[in-house]
Amino acid sequence: MATNFLQGLIKKSVTFGTILTCADATVQLIEQHKQILKCEFNWKSLQRHGLVGSCVIGPLLYSYYFVLDKQLPGASTRTVLLKLACDCVCLNATYYCLFYYSLSFLEHKDHERAKDDTKNVLGKTCLIGALYWVPLQFCNFKYLSPQSRVVFIAMATYIEMNGLCLMSRGGVGKNQE
Repeated sequence: MATNFLQGLIKKSVTFGTILTCADATVQLIEQHKQILKCEFNWKSLQRHGLVGSCVIGPLLYSYYFVLDKQLPGASTRTVLLKLACDCVCLNATYYCLFYYSLSFLEHKDHERAKDDTKNVLGKTCLIGALYWVPLQFCNFKYLSPQSRVVFIAMATYIEMNGLCLMSRGGVGKNQE
């Protein structure tokens, strides 16, 4: 069982890091298109997003859902609603705090500034995240087979990560570095 957990953890962490890096690349392309710049990627930003996705968010999500599925197996409506409540209460704030704080910290901001950056967007992000993920996760937990979940969550995460990458920049058009 430990081997399966470790294999899943590594696979999901690399997958999430790749998705987050691709989302940042997409946001950079959108910014460049809007500003009519030549296509040059901010490689440091891509590295930060890849690192945060692979080493922070990926392991968090994989471990959390591994435990959640063990504690609340099944797809009954009651179980799905309990899983959704756990997501909203336990996971969302932690997930978004780690996302914003890690990126700010990796931009060489001190603790106080990274903490302030996180506070400035956390409430809005948690609200938007709940509005986005609750219906998606309900469908995921209730109707999709475990084999379909990876593709479904990957697509939904890519869309969300584009939004988070935009928010972590303060919106389209704001250059960092």
